[in-house]
Amino acid sequence: MFKRDKPAAAPESLIGPSVTIRGDVEFAGGVHLEGRVLGNLRMVPDAEAALDIVENAVVEGEVRAQRASINGRIRGDVTVAGRLVLGPKAQIEGNVYYGTIEMAAGARITGKLLSSSAGPSGGQSLKSSSTHPSVQ
Repeated sequence: MFKRDKPAAAPESLIGPSVTIRGDVEFAGGVHLEGRVLGNLRMVPDAEAALDIVENAVVEGEVRAQRASINGRIRGDVTVAGRLVLGPKAQIEGNVYYGTIEMAAGARITGKLLSSSAGPSGGQSLKSSSTHPSVQ
């Protein structure tokens, strides 16, 4: 009756709570983040990629994924082409571009919340540069 996203596969990569990465990270498959990324966290273009950012995890940079579940803190824009789930501890300082969204009570966004179908272009590609079309 209802179309659901594919169930999340087990993550291929784990960034543990004691790990800090300084620099950009590109990934395919699944990433489970418990630590810190001080740089951009982006999926490889044309890859199936799921991202899980848990409570106390931090990203200071842009985040791009096909699907994502966020319950940590991000300082930067977030672009998720498919389903985005924001948990009650999620804190995002930046614009959020999403295909579909589920947001728990307590999640905070300081920035714009924009559907990827918003604007005259009718959507945006994850392959685009880090600039996003403005919505008027």
